[in-house]
Amino acid sequence: MENRLNQAVSPYLRSHADNPIHWYQWSPAAFTEARERDVPIFLSVGYSTCHWCHVMNRESFMDTQVADMLNRHFVAIKLDREERPDIDHLYMEACTAMTGQGGWPLTAFLNHDKSPFFAGTYYPKTHLLDILARVRGMWQSDKHQLMAAGGEMLSFLSRPVTTDGTEHRHACVEAGIQSLVNSFDPDYGGFHPAPKFPAMQRLLFLLRYAQVGEDREGAQEMVAKTLTGMAEGGLFDHVGGGFFRYSTDTRWHIPHYEKMLYDNAMAVLTYAEAAVALDTPYFADIARSCVDFIRRELTAPAGGFYTALDAENDQGEGAYYLWTRTQVTEVLGPDRAVQFCNAFSIGDNVSLPHRIGKGVAAEHAGDLNQLLAHREQRDRPFRDEKILASSNALLAAVLASAGRLLGERDWIDLAESTCQAVLEKLAQNGRLFASFMAGSSHQKAVLDDYAYLVWALIELYQATFDPKWLGLALHWNAHTLELFGGTGGGLFLSGRDVTDLPLRQKVYLDGPVPSGNAVACMNLLRLHALSKDETCLTAAEGILTGARGAISRYPTSGTGLLSAILLLGNVGTLTISAGENQQALLQAAGGYRPFLQSAVVGREGGPQAPVDRLVPTTQHAAPVDGQAAAYYCDRSGCHRPVIAGDVLAEMLG
Repeated sequence: MENRLNQAVSPYLRSHADNPIHWYQWSPAAFTEARERDVPIFLSVGYSTCHWCHVMNRESFMDTQVADMLNRHFVAIKLDREERPDIDHLYMEACTAMTGQGGWPLTAFLNHDKSPFFAGTYYPKTHLLDILARVRGMWQSDKHQLMAAGGEMLSFLSRPVTTDGTEHRHACVEAGIQSLVNSFDPDYGGFHPAPKFPAMQRLLFLLRYAQVGEDREGAQEMVAKTLTGMAEGGLFDHVGGGFFRYSTDTRWHIPHYEKMLYDNAMAVLTYAEAAVALDTPYFADIARSCVDFIRRELTAPAGGFYTALDAENDQGEGAYYLWTRTQVTEVLGPDRAVQFCNAFSIGDNVSLPHRIGKGVAAEHAGDLNQLLAHREQRDRPFRDEKILASSNALLAAVLASAGRLLGERDWIDLAESTCQAVLEKLAQNGRLFASFMAGSSHQKAVLDDYAYLVWALIELYQATFDPKWLGLALHWNAHTLELFGGTGGGLFLSGRDVTDLPLRQKVYLDGPVPSGNAVACMNLLRLHALSKDETCLTAAEGILTGARGAISRYPTSGTGLLSAILLLGNVGTLTISAGENQQALLQAAGGYRPFLQSAVVGREGGPQAPVDRLVPTTQHAAPVDGQAAAYYCDRSGCHRPVIAGDVLAEMLG
């Protein structure tokens, strides 16, 4: 027997290849051995930049006593959650059901049929050894009880979350708003006590609600307070740009130092939307700094973007980002150092630069650049160089949307090249794969990967009006419905061609990013508005029906779908005909209009996808008196065509 992880592609799995444990990857061979030896399965799930995964590795998985217990009495499986989010979600949900909480590393014990009978998260060595001994004893004395417990858990996980059927969608939206109000921190922003996560999709929902809801100012104030608090605090990397994973305190001061591509993509979108919706240029600067960080630190030379930066280097967690007054003085000189340290709260001991309660400090831009250049000479944190379909598609969607909002044409170009990288590296024979590394793609993609890709393609069409992007969006959307659809409304997380799970699940609630069902629902509503394909509307309604129980019970965890409900009730379409004043009409239709879907005649990117075949309204969008005309339709009906930009702007509101 041996540790088989040296055969893995995942950086996380390879980091455990020197453990004395006889690790398997998730595979039929692992479960075959467990059955033949009649031992339970020990499943450990994590990811390469997870701090507590590193701690458990050093404390337990490198320990010969733990290894001996696992090798003798279990079959041990190590899993990268970023490669198999469907497996991770199943057992994380079991962990949450059993313990009331979840997190990584995830520790689970499984029967031979893959049913979980016990689960938890990080365990110190002594606690882990005690659990292993207890599970071993129960397996030997009462295995049937463990089998029954696992079966009951699978039955519990496969149940639909039902309600009494009286909830109206508008009531779910209002319940979500009230729950956010109740959990809001009026001093520093954010929701719920520490640890505080950015939860950007909640802020995106509030921005949309502020367009149509009753308490416009209240929603906007929650957004502004939260975004300001995060940007002033240590959660934001003032020296190098970008956001860390989450804050360990209520003030956004001390972060958990991982930097994830998907977190920073969501930050770019939220700060860009807020910059326009709230007329706050400072937020646009934060969005730009995040893009600068992503380009500098996470760009893959051959296309696409890497996954994450670790929380620690050889000097410890966060050491790469910390400063003392002495270190700052060595870089800036005594005079500038005094001013900088006072402005960013740097003390004699190691400190993380922050501006809590101090606002913008634009005069220190040169100092920050000098400190960044010096910091880059330090021992860098590990970088996970997987290229994930989900994170890259999300980033492409964000760059296209934020680039359009902030007038950053190069962001739109980068979104196009990122989408091309996803399609070239991660699509094979019509099937999307989750991860690209070592020159090849790995693991079948899940719903989130597909939904984010379709989102990116829609945003690229809205940013460029090149019909090829809309054609691709419709193509991949149809494939999404075919691969992940099922009875009862809603889309499964794993595709119908995935057979190594004990059950397929439908996930409606958000994590750090909106759920695949939420994004797919938004995509379907937007594509229906443009294409008039009733299949899209029917599928979107099915998702909202299937999700009703989940978002009724946990509205603040379902703000992605609450945003979809707002879109359904307020979607509008704008078609602009060819003509000399077309650009003036496009400019009039600009700004923050989250419910508007636009199509343009006369901007075809190529003969393969003429827009009139994709958007029926363009067939009848004729110029008026030789001028480009704008045709706008909303829930109340279609308005008369207009040719003046100011008239169009007033019509759109």
